[in-house]
Amino acid sequence: MVSVISGENGLRSKFAVRRTTSIYKASMPSLVRCSIAYNNLNNNSEQQTSALFSSHQYSMAKLSVLVVGGGIAGSVLAYWLAKGGAEVLVIERSSGSLDKGQGIDIEGPPREVIRRMGHGYLEEIQARSTGETGFACLDDNGKIRATIPGLLTSDIEIMRGDLTDVLTKAANTFDAVTFQYGCSIVAMEQDDAGVTVTFNDSDRSRRTFDVVLGADGSRSKTRQLMFGSAKSDAAIKPLDVYSAFFSIPRGDDTMYATIQPATGCRQTVIRPMSKETSSAFLSAVGKGATAQLEQVQREGDREAQKKALYHMFSDIGGQAPRIIEGLLDTKNFYFERISQVKLEHWSSGRVALCGDAGYCPSPLTGQGTNLAIIGSYVLAGELTSSPNDPTKAFQAYEKRLRGYVEEKQQIPLGGRAPFLVHPKTAWGVWMLRAFFSLIAWSGLWKLFEGKDLRPKDYKFPDWMPVYAHYED
Repeated sequence: MVSVISGENGLRSKFAVRRTTSIYKASMPSLVRCSIAYNNLNNNSEQQTSALFSSHQYSMAKLSVLVVGGGIAGSVLAYWLAKGGAEVLVIERSSGSLDKGQGIDIEGPPREVIRRMGHGYLEEIQARSTGETGFACLDDNGKIRATIPGLLTSDIEIMRGDLTDVLTKAANTFDAVTFQYGCSIVAMEQDDAGVTVTFNDSDRSRRTFDVVLGADGSRSKTRQLMFGSAKSDAAIKPLDVYSAFFSIPRGDDTMYATIQPATGCRQTVIRPMSKETSSAFLSAVGKGATAQLEQVQREGDREAQKKALYHMFSDIGGQAPRIIEGLLDTKNFYFERISQVKLEHWSSGRVALCGDAGYCPSPLTGQGTNLAIIGSYVLAGELTSSPNDPTKAFQAYEKRLRGYVEEKQQIPLGGRAPFLVHPKTAWGVWMLRAFFSLIAWSGLWKLFEGKDLRPKDYKFPDWMPVYAHYED
């Protein structure tokens, strides 16, 4: 059964039911109204209300979990929590399934997590991959200077939205999972019995869960409500790197990603996305190069961000004119100051964080998706292993995962990687292109093929458990 709720404009029938257990202590909000096949509930019908709560989907014996965030981490959490016997509501603030977003890769243990989900999900992900086969470095006129197959390109390169679609479908195979879009939390209170959450609908509906898990990204509202604004904001460690990615028409683009470095610490990139569309990236690093972007990023005006980027990259030739023209018309646009999230602890009482909300490594590491998938599997596994003791489960989750996260948060080359691939001077740009040309001409890239940059062993590392209650 697929349970999808449309938001506060869905069914508006009113009812208030009190439970003595933590799963439904508060009055039931509109969150659940559309998830059962009772489309015309009568406010005064005790019989219908009783039938609603006696349905299998809302069994009192199950651990009730609210997952905040319907992206990759939230969907994987929902799948493994439900497989472990929990009742899961996933809320996502966007009004529907997520946009395509940026291209991401899946390597190593996360692939094994997805393989264990069965039902051909890994094969579907492979089939929906972008087909990227390597990258090419361009000169100032957009001509190819070097072509390098593989190396920095994963076996599976897929758009974030496509991966989320597959994982959401997997989670929705469980009757115990419900997704609601256009919904977010505005308040949260917890005690020894559970966590009471206030939602953003017009009624300010409240509902109590056994636990709440935040998988709502690096600007996590859950984290803010857990620790307060000051501590939550302090956990965000901004880097002097700004990046925008968006969709443009495919044109004559090949299956290679094309990279064009430019003076002034700037870079343009085009990557394959689909038969009709390519992904475009604009990035700039360093305090001088990014000062003019800081204000528009902070204010959040998308059109102002587009105009600032247009002017910053308008003097570059090659593939840049095509990119910035597409920038003005694109609807699928995202702009950010690259940041990491680092916290002393990932949980507080009955609330825990997962993925970017707790330990965003930044796109510079290439590990965000992998940490989200692994973290979700481990968090769900520990929680469903100790459903009556969330504190114990959260401590075990952090103990297992902390070292791995800290390793994966390391930015390559001691943090210098973004500056090396965004040269400031013409000499620096020439040196970077010469380096890629040397790698391509000499075939040195073949030394790395099949090595650590392209891991072929997808087994779980020694620290990562196989939870017995997940094995059929």
